[in-house]
Amino acid sequence: MRKERFEKYVKVCERAEAIGSAQYKNRMRSMMDIESADCKFKLQLDELLNASDSEFAHDFCGIVNNIKTRESFPASDFGLFNPRFSLL
Repeated sequence: MRKERFEKYVKVCERAEAIGSAQYKNRMRSMMDIESADCKFKLQLDELLNASDSEFAHDFCGIVNNIKTRESFPASDFGLFNPRFSLL
């Protein structure tokens, strides 16, 4: 199960790079941000990957831009942001 989620984190980051929402040089940070959001919000990764570009970008950019501190992993403070594709 863990490997499957990791592979989806990679796909999320690849898609973000493809639509210009992320840069490859920041892949590790993006992966950690997505994993942090998944831990906190229980992301619906399949739905996120199948979302329109604008809905996908909303969640990806919202996750990356709203983490308050990356001093610990997983990050847990996203301010008031709540991804559209989450179970919470």
